Amino acid sequence: MVRCALGLICFLSGSWAISQPLSLDFEAEGAAAYLDEVEVMNLNSGSRVSVFNGEYLWLGGSGGDLQNDSISDMVVSPDMAAGACDIAFALARPGYVFLSISDAMGRVVVNEERELPRGQHQLRVEGLRSGAYKVSLMTPHAEHTHWIRSDARLAANKVLVVWSKQAASPQEQTKMAISWPYATGDRLLMKGMAGEMVHYVTLVPTKDSVVVFQFMPCVDGDKNAYATVEIGGRFWMAENLRTTHLVSGEELPEVRDNNDWQDLALPAYCWYQNNDHHRYQYGALYNWYAVSDAGLCPQGWRLPTDEDWLELEKVMDPAIDVTSATGWRGKDGALKMKTLRGWNGQKGTNLFGFSALPAGRRSHEGHFNSVGDYAYWWTASPRDEENAWSRYILPDYDYLYRGSFSKKYGFSVRCVRGD
Repeated sequence: MVRCALGLICFLSGSWAISQPLSLDFEAEGAAAYLDEVEVMNLNSGSRVSVFNGEYLWLGGSGGDLQNDSISDMVVSPDMAAGACDIAFALARPGYVFLSISDAMGRVVVNEERELPRGQHQLRVEGLRSGAYKVSLMTPHAEHTHWIRSDARLAANKVLVVWSKQAASPQEQTKMAISWPYATGDRLLMKGMAGEMVHYVTLVPTKDSVVVFQFMPCVDGDKNAYATVEIGGRFWMAENLRTTHLVSGEELPEVRDNNDWQDLALPAYCWYQNNDHHRYQYGALYNWYAVSDAGLCPQGWRLPTDEDWLELEKVMDPAIDVTSATGWRGKDGALKMKTLRGWNGQKGTNLFGFSALPAGRRSHEGHFNSVGDYAYWWTASPRDEENAWSRYILPDYDYLYRGSFSKKYGFSVRCVRGD
């Protein structure tokens, strides 16, 4: 296991204070050996910061180091007779590096860019004819410039740039502090990334802690990989399902016509307004006949039952004292589920990282409505022969609705990790 240690340190600022420094260590467990990156969002202020291996956050700072993508230790070694030069440099943070070389008249002979990891790098430039050249190496927020001379007797510039890298491993890199404003009691939503896997954790830092990102594969029949989140001891998908195939490879029918949709009593899906532009933001809409198929969710995952949703609701909203009640229930469960952005009405707090978005619905008559306003999800539990249990939330309501709808409706789907 490789640990990405992120020391979080707070100082006095204005009227608030933390009596002693707080540190958070980030670890990857499960299907990943180490973290590639952690994106941290302050759910109270909306500010964000990315933290890479070999870095730590300094909570309570001014934020001046957030763009510290500086180039250091740059050495340019010209080979005048050959019309070449070697460039070595260290990159403080991963990102894009731009190389520009121009002659004494200002004419650009090299203009290239590369996305590079943090660490030590080298490149070689060849084919510079006789003359003076300005060599500039830049990131979006830093620049280093050197002048070199070539004595090569070439008819014309035929410049070749060869990039190579000697990036230090995460274990070998010296940690760099990334300052970030923070106030006592703020809740952090942390997005851990390891390859194609993404897992969310939320936390209000109160003491030194180890934040563990429990990675597990969540890949559907279309090979889409999904973000996950643990809420109340159960793992949920943190985004809506968008597969068009079962995990067996069998294709689901896409039904676009309204009449065909309302007459159908077989598995089917659609995109909102029959436009797959909504695929990645909102996912697909499925009728309940598709939801009842055990192969819809990724391998190792399943459709949540009505009881699974009841357990989720109790964690999010303790005010729900009668979980089996129907209609609007509780106090603020929907508020805690909704994202901070993307809703036409009142935004949410996303307190647990569920990240609910208003994907809308398709009625049992085939009509689309409510995108940007409503979010609906099926459960795996039928109520009777014609209807099944579901959940939905509205833009200006803080509480969650439990009810049953015709199995011909098109709703969103979230999957849970199988027991």
